[in-house]
Amino acid sequence: MDYLEKNKKLIYIIYIISYLSLLIGFFYGEDSAGGAKKDYILTQTMIIGEGFKLGIYNFLFEVFPIQRLQHSPFFYVLAYISQKFLGINFTRLLILHLFLLIPYFFYKSLKTKYETKNYILIIIPLIFFLSPNFRSIAIWSGRECISLIFLNISLFYYFKFIRKKYHNYIFYSFLYLALGSYVAPEIGIISLIYIYQYINLYGYKKIYTLIGFNILLSVPFFYYFSEYFNFENFSHPIYYNLYKNFPFFFSSLFVYTVPFIISKNLNEYFQYLKRYILILIIILVSHFLLFNLENNNIGGGIINLISNKINLSELVLIFSSIGIMNFFFIFRKYFLLNIFILIVLFIQTSLNFHFFQKYIELTWMLYFLLLFKDEKIYNFLLNKKFLIILFSFYLIYFLASLLLR
Repeated sequence: MDYLEKNKKLIYIIYIISYLSLLIGFFYGEDSAGGAKKDYILTQTMIIGEGFKLGIYNFLFEVFPIQRLQHSPFFYVLAYISQKFLGINFTRLLILHLFLLIPYFFYKSLKTKYETKNYILIIIPLIFFLSPNFRSIAIWSGRECISLIFLNISLFYYFKFIRKKYHNYIFYSFLYLALGSYVAPEIGIISLIYIYQYINLYGYKKIYTLIGFNILLSVPFFYYFSEYFNFENFSHPIYYNLYKNFPFFFSSLFVYTVPFIISKNLNEYFQYLKRYILILIIILVSHFLLFNLENNNIGGGIINLISNKINLSELVLIFSSIGIMNFFFIFRKYFLLNIFILIVLFIQTSLNFHFFQKYIELTWMLYFLLLFKDEKIYNFLLNKKFLIILFSFYLIYFLASLLLR
C-alpha cells in the first residue's frame, strides 16, 4: 500500500468529501437506513416534547417510570438540555459532528492494537461514512451515536492498557464504557471482556480495586434497574428473546464473514467445510428441530428479509448454520476465548424481542477487527482484495439504500 503513503492528501480529500456528504444528507433529510427519521420524530414529539413539559425532575420520577420505555433516560435528558439552550436543529448538527469521533477513535484503536502507523488503517474508518445505519444515527441523532462514541474511546484506552500496561488506562476504559452504558445499557456487558483480559494479564492483583470502581460507576444503573426497569416491559422473557433471535443473529453475522471468506484461499475454505461436514450437518439439523420462523415479518436481518420476499424461511436456518461455521473458520485459533467474546456480542445484540441487522451493523467492526483474537486479522487489513470487497459491499449497500428509500 505504498500508493496510499505517497498520496496522503488524497486520503484527506476523501475524508472531507465523506464529511460533506453527511452535511448534504443532513440538509436533505437523508434516511438511508429507513426508520431513523421516524424514530427521531417520535422521540421529539412523544418523549421530549410531551415528557419534559414539567421539567427534568418530573420526567425522571413521574413520566419515565410509567412510559414502559426499555431505553435509559440519560440520552433524552441530554437531548432536552441541549435543545433548550441550542435549539433542535443545532443539537442535531452538534451530534452529527460528535459522530466524527467514532471513526477517529476507531482508527486510534486499530493503530494501538496493531502497533503500526500503516496508512491502510486510515482508510478503514471510511466505512462509517458509507454504512446507511451509521449515517442515519449521525443525521437523525440516534442515541447509539453517543453510546458508540464512549464505547470507541473506551476501546482506545483498553488497548492502550494492553500495550502499555499502565493501570490508569484500564480505569479510563471502564469509565468511558460506563458513560456509554448510561445511554445504551446493553454495551455494559463488554466489561466482562475487559475483566477477563485484566485477570489474564495480572491474575487477581488489584482486581478488587477494579471491581469496586465498577460498582461505583454502576450506581446509576442499579438505581435505574431497581426504580425503572420492569421485566413486564418485555413482551417475552429475555431468555426467550435470546432463543428466538439465535438464527437471526448468526444469519446476519454470516453477511459480515463473507469478505473474509472470499478474500482468503477459497480452496482452504471448502476443505474446511469438507473436513467438518458432519458438524455442519448437526448444526443444520439442530436449527430445523429447534427453531420455527413462521410469521416473522418485523426485523430479523437482511437474510430474513430476502427469505420473506421469496417465501422461503428455511434460508435463515441455512445461513445461520453457515454463519456459525464461517465464524470459526476465521477465528478458530483461540477457540474458547473467541466463543466467550461471541457470547458477549450475541447477548449485547439479541436482548430485545425483535432483532434488527442494525444491532450487528453498528458493532461488528469493533468485534471482528479489535476484540476477537486472531493474528491473521491484521493480514486481512493489508489485503487489497479484502478491502476492495469490503468497500464494494458498503458502496452497493449505501447506493441501494438510497434508491430504495
